[in-house]
Amino acid sequence: MILELLPDCLGIFAQAGEPPSVAKEGDALGRSLLVFVGGGLLLGAAFLIWVLPALINKVNDMLYDSGEQVELDETQRARVLVAQGDYDTAISEFRKLSQKHPEDRVPVIEIAKIQLDKLADPDAAIATFEEVLDGREWGPEDAAFFLFRLEELYLEEKGDSAKAIELLEFVIEQFPETRFSANATHKLHEIRKTEPAASPTPLPVEPAVPAEEEEETFVSPPRPDA
Repeated sequence: MILELLPDCLGIFAQAGEPPSVAKEGDALGRSLLVFVGGGLLLGAAFLIWVLPALINKVNDMLYDSGEQVELDETQRARVLVAQGDYDTAISEFRKLSQKHPEDRVPVIEIAKIQLDKLADPDAAIATFEEVLDGREWGPEDAAFFLFRLEELYLEEKGDSAKAIELLEFVIEQFPETRFSANATHKLHEIRKTEPAASPTPLPVEPAVPAEEEEETFVSPPRPDA
């Protein structure tokens, strides 16, 4: 009898909803899920608002305490000296950086820039580039840069096109079939195009010597044999 009534009871429960005990368990589970999801959202928001910025600041502090930041400060100090007009001290600071990092061309460029732009001394700038070219080993990129800069100084500041051409020909010889040699060839063509065409050297003209008056002589015709 009870077994016969069981399907009817289940149908009533299905129509009326879940049993109270099941409903209570479902509500508790829903509340647990809601608390879990809400807690996760709060933790995520707290991470984004407080934890992540703190981590970023910690990384920045580590970088600022490294040697890279110290070198950056030394470069900035030298540039501040330039802004203050203390060019000699600025050059000394850049020389220290150049000696500490001989593979870095930036301090050399800064020194030559001060000598040319601030001190109006192209000869000193030329000497700076020539000194580092002769005294250090450079890769093709840096060596070509210094040679091109020297060529510009000789051509634009000194008006020495012959030396500029010599430097460009040296680049073509040292770096064949590269963009450096192609650039040097183009520059060489531009220099030669602007130079006046060489006129042929005239041959020396000897002064005219007045001809001496020759005495007229009479030549008798040959006489037949007697």
